[in-house]
Amino acid sequence: MPTTVLLIRHPESDWNQRGIYQGRKDIPLSPLGRAQAQLVAARLRGERLRGIICSPLQRAHSLAHAIGHPHALHPTPDERLTEISHGEWEGLSRDEVKDRFPDQYHTWLNRPHAVSFPGGESLHDVHERSVPPIAELLAQPESGTWVVVTHDTVARLVLAAAREEPVVGFSSVSVENAGITTLVGPALVGSVRTVNDVAHLAGHRVNLEGQAL
Repeated sequence: MPTTVLLIRHPESDWNQRGIYQGRKDIPLSPLGRAQAQLVAARLRGERLRGIICSPLQRAHSLAHAIGHPHALHPTPDERLTEISHGEWEGLSRDEVKDRFPDQYHTWLNRPHAVSFPGGESLHDVHERSVPPIAELLAQPESGTWVVVTHDTVARLVLAAAREEPVVGFSSVSVENAGITTLVGPALVGSVRTVNDVAHLAGHRVNLEGQAL
């Protein structure tokens, strides 16, 4: 049996709800996000999990902890899975970014792979650090199911890489808060089985249109 990775975007954070770019800022879950975390944990309670790896930011670690508790598993933080650094955009709303960085904001909406955030990272930077650990996990010879809790940018770049569209495929992928994407090894390319499964969220889904992504 090959290795399976359940790739999960963190639940809604306070700044997701307010439409603020957060990047590396350590923002807690919103009330809806806390409810989403419990719904994901309930969905995965019956799974046999080998381990849980997560971004160290609390919006991801909170979900990883909720998933791990009934399995007596402690999440392992991995800095490589943290969100893209938005640099000078962090803490600003979309309207504030549009006013202060109009040209770059337009490029981000239309050609995000061409943007390197001032004081932050580019999609290429995030791809280089976050895609290899997922590929390595899928290639493990021991079978089993791993949970990886990460962020919007990382999840979308992993999916783009799995579809052989590294970086430039970022815009064609969308993942919701607390959505589960299933990858099955041994190789990352061709591993995608399901994308953004949110059946467990019922009436607790979010509207991505309001988020600063």
